[in-house]
Amino acid sequence: MILLTLRLEKITEHPNFFHAYIASPLLSGVLGIMYLDGAGIAKSEANAYECLKQAANRGNVYAQGRLVELFYKKRLFTKASDLARR
Repeated sequence: MILLTLRLEKITEHPNFFHAYIASPLLSGVLGIMYLDGAGIAKSEANAYECLKQAANRGNVYAQGRLVELFYKKRLFTKASDLARR
């Protein structure tokens, strides 16, 4: 995880970084988790939600699970259960 974080820090400095994370569901999911946990970047639930949502919509099952967890912690049980059933 530390090596992945270091590599992502270098990627985030690249001018086309946002194009890369939009194109890759894996990178979107990892970035969303980093935002959610505050690992290597500033903690931001709003940015985490956007990244995880994008990754989940593109088939990243791990991002989908973290979104379900986020909804559950926010007491959005209907959203959590609907997303978990997908």
